[in-house]
Amino acid sequence: MIKPVAVLLAICIVIAGVLAALNEVTAPVIADATVKRTETAMREIMPEAYGFREAEDAPYGSYAAVRGAYEALGADGETLGYILNLGAKGFNGRDSITLIALAGLDGRILGTRTLVNGDTKGKGDLAAAHIEAQINASGVDLAGAEAVDAYTGATISSNAYRAAVIDAVAFVNEYWLGGAK
Repeated sequence: MIKPVAVLLAICIVIAGVLAALNEVTAPVIADATVKRTETAMREIMPEAYGFREAEDAPYGSYAAVRGAYEALGADGETLGYILNLGAKGFNGRDSITLIALAGLDGRILGTRTLVNGDTKGKGDLAAAHIEAQINASGVDLAGAEAVDAYTGATISSNAYRAAVIDAVAFVNEYWLGGAK
């Protein structure tokens, strides 16, 4: 007679195998969708760009929020601005908020777009919209990013979004502008 523990163990092994196989199939699809979503957002935030060049040897480890950095290029290859892919640890944990930020040639953040907001529905969305509106209205430098007002009732989400923007400003100023700002 087979013991119930052995049956449960066999079921767990089969289920783990099915989940691993499912992950093998879906992981590339999810990765492709993420890349396309990011590329679409980059084109939306900088429509005049003809292409994007990823930053080489960028100091990503020095900036907790920066997941990717790109130069937005014009038709003749000149740099029009900088786009950063950011992840922030909001209310629901690591990278519960992902966004892109557009930085001008002077290092100011000129605009942001939230790609994914996994924080509390309603409050997290309102916090992202509140902060985006402040940044997108006039752009922010480092001092301006630090002064962005939090959304009442969503302080963790607001602080995470603000911290990501602060990292973006600092990254652009160190990597592309040589720490000039």
